[in-house]
Amino acid sequence: MNADFSELSQKEIIEKTKEFLRDNFLNKFPQIKDQVALIIVGSIASNDYDKYSDVDVNVLLPEEIDNKPLVEYKEKLRKEGSKLELRFARNYEVLEKYLNWNDDFILGEYQNSIVLQDPTKRFTNLIKRFEWYPSEVFQNKLDWLFHEITYSVRQELESLLKRGDTSQFYVLVIKDKLIRYFLTAIRLLNNKYPVHDKRLYTTTVQQCPKDFGIVNHMDALIQTNDRQGIYKTSEEARTKLENELISSNLLIRQDIEYWLRYQTKNKNKILFD
Repeated sequence: MNADFSELSQKEIIEKTKEFLRDNFLNKFPQIKDQVALIIVGSIASNDYDKYSDVDVNVLLPEEIDNKPLVEYKEKLRKEGSKLELRFARNYEVLEKYLNWNDDFILGEYQNSIVLQDPTKRFTNLIKRFEWYPSEVFQNKLDWLFHEITYSVRQELESLLKRGDTSQFYVLVIKDKLIRYFLTAIRLLNNKYPVHDKRLYTTTVQQCPKDFGIVNHMDALIQTNDRQGIYKTSEEARTKLENELISSNLLIRQDIEYWLRYQTKNKNKILFD
């Protein structure tokens, strides 16, 4: 697993990874073969990889299994320059106990994952419980996103426009935040969980056939640092999003003041930080 695989298809990479794990990893640790779940996540799973990408594989085991020898094996692979990155961050018990609807990015990672093996079906059964947000949670997250977008455009950007050329750094911070919020809103409207910034744009374009014309506005935002242009483009995108939410019965039309005063009444936000 040391060679550059960027020219291979996703299917070919998956097969090579399976073969290596079977013949090397599981052959070296046969005692875990019938218990371990192996899940490809990250850029390979999202089909968004290049020559710098690793093959990220989450390794899930029962907590009673000592993973110290496995971690040592992982470090050995890393020193050898392997493209295979084994990840032991969580065990079954931790996931089963703590995974919840505010773990948006973990849910997004697993929604895009490729299961190489899951002999006990423990991982598969757990993830079935989190296939998609319950309707109330989904609505709460959309409301929160729309509030954040509206506040960023109609309060923060409008205020900065009045300040002339000062605070340009903060204008750009808000621009980046808005791109994140808009793309995440598109994902939610396509029944896709949020993902981290690294793959947010590319996977949203790949996975979300319905973008409501908002991606074009995001492209324009990415290209400009002019604060008037940022405000105009963001407000146009905000209006498009509002109209789509209303037409989909996911939002009741309210005046701007309502959204500026909006207070989240629950904990169902999207925790970007």
